[in-house]
Amino acid sequence: MLPPRPVIGILHPGAMGAAVGAALKPAAGAVIWAAAGRSLTTSKRAETADLVGVPDVAELVRRSDVIISVCPPDVARAVAEEVACHLDKARPGPIFVEL
Repeated sequence: MLPPRPVIGILHPGAMGAAVGAALKPAAGAVIWAAAGRSLTTSKRAETADLVGVPDVAELVRRSDVIISVCPPDVARAVAEEVACHLDKARPGPIFVEL
C-alpha cells in the first residue's frame, strides 16, 4: 500500500521525465532523481522542474515508493535491471513503471 504522499523517483529527467515529475509534485511527498552520471543539461532541467536530486540510483531505489522510468526503448531493460540490483529483499520493493 502506498502512503498518501509517496516519494516518486524519476529515471531520467529528460524533457519528458522532467515534465512527468513536475506534474506529479502536487500529489507526491517528494519527486527525486538520481544525479550520478547525468549531464549538466539534465541537472538544470531537473532543477527547473524543482525535482530533488539524490546521489545515485541505489539511493533513489532505497527512498522511492514508486519509480517511473522514462527512457528510450533500447535502454529500458538495462535501466530496469539496474533498479532491480538495488532492491532490498528485506522490504517490499517500490512500484516500477516503465514509460
